[in-house]
Amino acid sequence: MRYIFITVCIAALAFLSSCNYQNGERNIEYSPNMYHSIPPEPYSQAADDWAEWTGVREQTVFRDGLNAQRAPEGTVPRAEGWYHSEAFQPYHLENDTAGYRIAGEQLTSPLENVGYADDGIPVDCTKESYENGKRLYTVYCSPCHGNNGDGQGNLATLNNKPFEGIVPTYKSADGTGLKNMTAGKMFHSITYGKGQMGSYASQLTPQQRWEVICYVQHFQRMD
Repeated sequence: MRYIFITVCIAALAFLSSCNYQNGERNIEYSPNMYHSIPPEPYSQAADDWAEWTGVREQTVFRDGLNAQRAPEGTVPRAEGWYHSEAFQPYHLENDTAGYRIAGEQLTSPLENVGYADDGIPVDCTKESYENGKRLYTVYCSPCHGNNGDGQGNLATLNNKPFEGIVPTYKSADGTGLKNMTAGKMFHSITYGKGQMGSYASQLTPQQRWEVICYVQHFQRMD
């Protein structure tokens, strides 16, 4: 009974003290950090205004005193380049048969349509984009499709040749040949993946995919 009486008294005192404190000013808060978060100001030290609640008057987490660290050197800004508006938005066609067909009928390369390959064959992009596509193709595509686009990459011919005859060639229209494959279907396939090939959307930006396609079209034009 005594403990109940003491508890009631403490609760009553707490209630009465919360109703009138320092002539109507805000009462003392218990654990103010539970009510007041500390929003760091980007590229600055913590605001002194929050020192009343935390006692922290400057940022001490990072050595340079900044709350948000600057981007690493070489980071590509999202606001530059025509493809950045596309790179961070969903691809508008679905990953299904209808989307694949529509891509083949409607998607065209936005790259500037000038330039020639090393062998004099015209390509649907500038020489710079062609060279970028060649480099990217060598890194991401040649292990399966081969350095010459013939479907005889290292993975296709490794050991017991598990992918021999499965990896398409861009030089032939027969069998698994993709000589007549449109740029739109290639873009759709690189974005979502096709058959045994997975998606490369996380490795290649939209511009880089079109540059790879420009280089692949060089193979398609070969006899």
